[in-house]
Amino acid sequence: MSNLKKALPGIMILILGYLAMSIISGMTASQAGISGALPYFVGILTLCLSTYFLSRMDFSSGLAVGLIISGLLFLIASRYVLHEVMINLWIMASAIWLAYIVSLLIREVNILFPIALVAALADIWSVYYGPTAKMLQNEALVDKMIVTYPGPAGGPHLPLFGLGDVLFFFLFVLVIRKLKLFNSFRYILLSLSLVVAGIIAFAYRQSVPGIPFMSAALLSTLSGELKLSYDERRYLAYLFGLICFLIAIGISFTFLGR
Repeated sequence: MSNLKKALPGIMILILGYLAMSIISGMTASQAGISGALPYFVGILTLCLSTYFLSRMDFSSGLAVGLIISGLLFLIASRYVLHEVMINLWIMASAIWLAYIVSLLIREVNILFPIALVAALADIWSVYYGPTAKMLQNEALVDKMIVTYPGPAGGPHLPLFGLGDVLFFFLFVLVIRKLKLFNSFRYILLSLSLVVAGIIAFAYRQSVPGIPFMSAALLSTLSGELKLSYDERRYLAYLFGLICFLIAIGISFTFLGR
């Protein structure tokens, strides 16, 4: 029961956020301008706020149940019963439980750093050159692997988040809670990094990797918590610099319309 009380605000935020996106999009004639951007950023705010509450749950007590529910949601979604809504629920549920499983491997902040850096590099490659870039050209795959929101004036649903974005945002919040490193500043900075990525993606109508922004925001606030030798810090600094360089290249592609 205590777990349900912890989860209830997060679940309500997801439901109300989706309803708000649907209502606002139904009243909007096009994607252009502030009115067109509003449902998109309501979606980002919904993810950030729901994660704040859902990450307080004790997942170990319901791991098997959660995985079963995730599987059932996928089966229902695959049969096109409330297709877009069910797909979004499946992606959210899967990302949350996968994040919990990965979080079991992260027992100290030193492990979080290389995971965040490698995930950022992989996301940059995937979005611009790898599987995500190819998947975005296949509508059938996009429908099953991307969190969407209702399009303007009852039009087709539009992409909001990939499975990886949801997974790593939840993972980062879950891990800093687990390591007792959670505070308002880190949470707000992590959320703002997602907003910045969203602004770039929406403004230029281009796919933008979200994990590098999240990794940079989180790791910049955790550097003082590291217990590494001088050489280890130096190598991590090089890798961090490489990621920043690749983010700059990615943003350049976005500005130039690739």
